Amino acid sequence: MKKLFTTITLGCVLIASGCTQQNQQSASLYQYPFKTAIIEYAIKGTTEGSSKVTIKGDKSVREAHITYHKPTGDEKQDNLFIDTGKYNYSVDLDKKVASMTPNPFYTYFMGVAPSQRQDYLKKIALGIDPEKASTQQISSTGTETVAGQTCETYQMQDYGKMCLWNGIPLKTNISLPSFGLTNNTVATSIQTDINVPDSTFDVPTDITVQKAGIEEATQQTPVSTSGQSQQ
Repeated sequence: MKKLFTTITLGCVLIASGCTQQNQQSASLYQYPFKTAIIEYAIKGTTEGSSKVTIKGDKSVREAHITYHKPTGDEKQDNLFIDTGKYNYSVDLDKKVASMTPNPFYTYFMGVAPSQRQDYLKKIALGIDPEKASTQQISSTGTETVAGQTCETYQMQDYGKMCLWNGIPLKTNISLPSFGLTNNTVATSIQTDINVPDSTFDVPTDITVQKAGIEEATQQTPVSTSGQSQQ
């Protein structure tokens, strides 16, 4: 069960961080064939709602509006997950607070040869430990067309399937009846190489950002991910 939630968490991070194109340079985190992208998703099951991933260079943001169906009642959440390369921001739009943490993938991917990053990205999306990724092989079980793009399907042990396009999850099916967990996330729209303003990746000005695992102050005023404070 622990590995399942690790897989789901990694998938969320990858969708948020997503997924960033690169200019085929070694300084880039991932090697994608587009400069910008916007991917919209529909989410059904134990969790319902929608999300939108916007990507530009080494930055990405996932906006999610979801409802958790719990035995104790529904819980609605509106969040932003921003990846600036070195740092991640998890923003609670309802509570107007955010946490700023080091990106766990930044240092790791910078140490992987650019030609190998796509393979590693697929393995991490499927829940394979990054430290063991170089020794583990994965095999696609087929292909599927999702939102007009052909993605490769993979089995995630015995609890679900994932369809990856350039290492990006376009369709994820998780089913664990014994835990009351069923989730289906499917991309409904994909746009690439479109205009995306840099401000898309800024933390909203009305959000208080708290640092975690980062030196200096433990709290700061809202910030721009371009490195300038927003007063």
